[in-house]
This record gives sequence, structure tokens and C-alpha cells, in this order.
Amino acid sequence: MKRSDPYLLDDFNRIITAVEKMGENGILERFFRNEGKMKDRVYAIPTAVKKKPGTKIRSELRLYCLHLFDKLLIIGNGGVKSVDVYQKDKYLKQCVETLQKIDKKLISLEREGYVIENEIPNIILAI
Repeated sequence: MKRSDPYLLDDFNRIITAVEKMGENGILERFFRNEGKMKDRVYAIPTAVKKKPGTKIRSELRLYCLHLFDKLLIIGNGGVKSVDVYQKDKYLKQCVETLQKIDKKLISLEREGYVIENEIPNIILAI
């Protein structure tokens, strides 16, 4: 991101603000937009803003993450979204797919009896 690009800087600042609010209020579902498949926990932190009732300014920057619990968020990667869906962008698709792989491994561990919320500092995953 170039510092001279005010649109991306605005998006970046909205992401930072959202993460700060999560730190204050908890990692609530309302802070996210589902980005992966319905069966996974991959989300994006939305950065679109309403200027007038019924209108939104489309944001270009995406930050993908895994929302596991109200107190546990795994922040992944992201970038500039210049296509209508992330699947059409090779890099963004890779970002989401990496988080989906991590999520699958964590779900597998949960099925084995691990309490991810307590064990996350001790888990090492090979993807």
C-alpha cells in the first residue's frame, strides 16, 4: 500500500479501528463478513462505509481472519480486492484457502477433544 493512496489508507484505518473495537468489546460476529464457505470460520473485516442512507462506498482493502470464539481471532492475510469475488484473484484466493486449511485442522483437533480456546498457544500446525 502506498502512503499516498488516501482510499487504501482510509480502508487500512477502518480495519485498525475495527480491531481496536474488538479489543475493547470482544470479537463479536457483527464485526465480520463471511468470506469463505458457509461451513468454515473464514471472515473478512468489512471496511465499507455508509455515506448516505442506503448507499455504501466499496472498500478495496481486505483482511481475512478466522473468528473462532468471542475472545479468539486468528488474523490472516489480505490485500487489495480489485475483482468482484476473491476467488478471481489468485493472491486473495490463496489467503482465504490458507485460513480454510488452518480451520480444517483446528476443527479436526476439536473433534479429537482439544479445547482450542485453551490450547491455541501450544498448537503447531503444518499446512
